[in-house]
Amino acid sequence: MTTTTKVALVTGASSGIGEATARQLAAAGLTVYAAARPTEPMQKLTEAGIHPIAMDVTNDASMQAGGQALPPAPARLAILANHTRYGPHGPP
Repeated sequence: MTTTTKVALVTGASSGIGEATARQLAAAGLTVYAAARPTEPMQKLTEAGIHPIAMDVTNDASMQAGGQALPPAPARLAILANHTRYGPHGPP
């Protein structure tokens, strides 16, 4: 019998709710990949067994490269937690 660990991808994981979500999922036993544009703030997550990856959700090439960092089959992405802030910035 083969057991496959569930995999989670958490975007916006460099701080705040994204970071907290990544930590909770790792504590629950999932293999967690934490994505954000700046990877340096996510290095502290490696202590919890979380895998930081660089990903900019506004850039197709960056998202494809980030996806390549995920494990190949038979692992399956069980959870996608999108905590990335995206939208117009500046005065209304």
